[in-house]
Amino acid sequence: MKIFYANRKIQFRHFSDLSALNGLISAEDLKLRVPAQENFVIQFIVLPEKEKAIRSVSVNGEMDAVCVNTQGVDKFGKPFSQKICLRKEHIQPVFVILKADPANEGSTKTAEVVFDTDQGVQKIKLTVDFTGEYVPNGGFNDITRLSRLLWLNSSRFLDNTVVEPFTEPEIAGSKIRILGREIYIAENGLIKNTEYYFDEGVNLTNDVRGSLFASPLEFSVGKEEIVYSGMTLEKNGGSVSISASGESAGLQVKLAGILHYEGSVDNKILVTAKQDLTCSNISLKAKINASCAQFINGLGAYGTYAHNIRYKWEETKQQDTFYVGAVNAGVRFKWKAQDYVRPLVNIYYKNLPLHIPTETWDNGGRGGIRFETGKEVCVLDAYTGAFRMKAGESRSFDFELHFTPFKPVDYKKHYAVRHSHYNNLKNGYKQVDEAAGLGLNYVNIHHGSEYHPFINYPFIETENLKHLVQYAAYKDIGVNVYYTVREHSNHMAEVFAYKALGDEIIYRKNGDGHSWWKGVPEWLTEYFGDTILPAWRVYYKHGKYKGDADISFIVRPDSRLDNYYIEGLDWLIKNIGIKGIYIDDTSLDRTTVERAKKVLAQNGGMIDMHMWNHEEPRAGDTSCMNLYTEILPFLDSLWIGEGYAYKKLSPEYLLMEVSGIPYGNASQMLEGGGEPFIGMLYAMNNRYGWGVKNAHHIYKLWDDFGIEDSEMRGWWHSQNPVCTGNDEVKATVYLKKGSALICMYNFGRHAAYIRPRIQETLLGFSPRTAFRPHIGTIQHGGRADLHKGLRLGAKKGMILEVKA
Repeated sequence: MKIFYANRKIQFRHFSDLSALNGLISAEDLKLRVPAQENFVIQFIVLPEKEKAIRSVSVNGEMDAVCVNTQGVDKFGKPFSQKICLRKEHIQPVFVILKADPANEGSTKTAEVVFDTDQGVQKIKLTVDFTGEYVPNGGFNDITRLSRLLWLNSSRFLDNTVVEPFTEPEIAGSKIRILGREIYIAENGLIKNTEYYFDEGVNLTNDVRGSLFASPLEFSVGKEEIVYSGMTLEKNGGSVSISASGESAGLQVKLAGILHYEGSVDNKILVTAKQDLTCSNISLKAKINASCAQFINGLGAYGTYAHNIRYKWEETKQQDTFYVGAVNAGVRFKWKAQDYVRPLVNIYYKNLPLHIPTETWDNGGRGGIRFETGKEVCVLDAYTGAFRMKAGESRSFDFELHFTPFKPVDYKKHYAVRHSHYNNLKNGYKQVDEAAGLGLNYVNIHHGSEYHPFINYPFIETENLKHLVQYAAYKDIGVNVYYTVREHSNHMAEVFAYKALGDEIIYRKNGDGHSWWKGVPEWLTEYFGDTILPAWRVYYKHGKYKGDADISFIVRPDSRLDNYYIEGLDWLIKNIGIKGIYIDDTSLDRTTVERAKKVLAQNGGMIDMHMWNHEEPRAGDTSCMNLYTEILPFLDSLWIGEGYAYKKLSPEYLLMEVSGIPYGNASQMLEGGGEPFIGMLYAMNNRYGWGVKNAHHIYKLWDDFGIEDSEMRGWWHSQNPVCTGNDEVKATVYLKKGSALICMYNFGRHAAYIRPRIQETLLGFSPRTAFRPHIGTIQHGGRADLHKGLRLGAKKGMILEVKA
């Protein structure tokens, strides 16, 4: 095996091009001058002879160094090692990073770089003279130095602390108290019951409002009588570890669970057969009080009133979750395979679909999920059907629980955050000025603009972006930048380093990419071959990048790229001054989004998320609320979304799938600019600039009324003071002392004549005047006579203000 040294700034694009070795020096006795302040990347180029794999690369000696090809830290902070696969007559870049240490300045240090291959060990003598050259921020400010490859191994913000508004769990016996609920654990380690403190407006109260479960969760294995003992709860910062064990004549059971502070529980039930085992069924059953089972979502049901469900597992559908609940109390179940792999989202789903739990819940097609409604109790049952295990065999039945709402809706913050959001930012300074003039306080910057030209990589036009951010700050406007992990740009400085990592980061599959464009761009096939998934593209016809293209490709979910993402976000906050990020449909999980929330907490920044409707075959026919449940606790605002035709949707669907309220979130409308009268049923507005420019009219209504000091009582609220007398006409009321906004919408196909009945005891005053406030182009002002009645056209709305 021959090993060469190459400057870190040289990109090796074609690994089959051996002419790239021309002019490179042998690395056998390597002498370098390195700035002590830099995380310095040594790029070795390996040309194998008989070798097929490098098992490890280590640096033995006086320097702190890491090989990013073979030594990693996963997104959970766990170190791992991996081999490098070699191909005959192909070069292989290997990256070793000497970690910055200013104390090394002026010294000379030596080390051995050891390549352990399947054909034996090969060593390189390394001598480094450390200089005093000034390198800002360890080299992280200059993407061409590749120092940021070290970010792949970052474990920052994995500290098990809580984020606002949550609090650390408190344990008292078998009870765990978290924000808004108390959770009781049974002797088998499963949930015995939960009591909740949220009212129907998803406000936090001081009193228990009810119990979610009618009886403890049941895990049964045929007729085996399992006796449990030794249940323990152990607090670790923001989480509680739950363990329990049980035994019967034929098997052993061990439960290991983690309860997180926001109300999620990750359970693994390991079943081991003591002897050959045949049973009629293995089941996880939940009995939910009917008062907390008004709505369901998942397994083919979308934001609807509860009804019976029969579901069988199917790989083409991303349906492994089921939500059942009321607005102020609910639970989302997720059943997982032992070797669960996070699927791709959006239109890329079928390229990495759901891994069916064939060995457990699905049980080779015999298993399924049932939901049955009842007057007092509803039953959710995940069953396997006839199940067999040989003596000594084990199966892990894995599932998650997420208790909703996660947090109280922060209505004041929601009313105060006002977006300017254009899909094509031609002049950011003009947009900032416009936003300031309209009273908007956040500007969202998408990729494809001169400030952020390349998707999910806002690290190239940094000075341009920084100047705009500073100008916006001068106008008291925060800037959110489009930044997520799903696809990445071919303009990344690290793109060919990621190629050198094999399929660890770049998702390799000869599949279907973005449906808007046919075929794979020539750039991708030239440098990556056919086994790459093309994603979003921007072809520049004007400006600085005229003739260039932003060509992106799909990256693997849950990779070390999540660590880079967190460090990149931290860098953007500290060096550019952004106030938030805009996430577009993502495979990021709870852990990474929680880390992002901790990063943004440093400057009070926000996470804004957009969701495209996944209820179609390309996306696995799934609900966005179910798909993204685990990250909802950490999001500040939602924008939902393309594919949601608001006027065609039912009021209960809008409540469960669009409003965010049952989860403790607040939302805004996207498709077609939304429908303002529908929006006001759920405290939603649209966004100024995205196709329509009328959001400021609703904001003026809010300000004139003083909505931030009101209490919203939605049409679903038992203490709503207004009854329309027509099931198809819904009314939401915003209550203040001496005044109220009454927002109505007719979901029916025909005009409706209504005479609203007002319960003054619930309203808090006797209304003496009623009028329609003028709302820009949305509603003409005028008097209203509630006694004579009102006419609402089909799919039309009205907003009234009443005063004492």
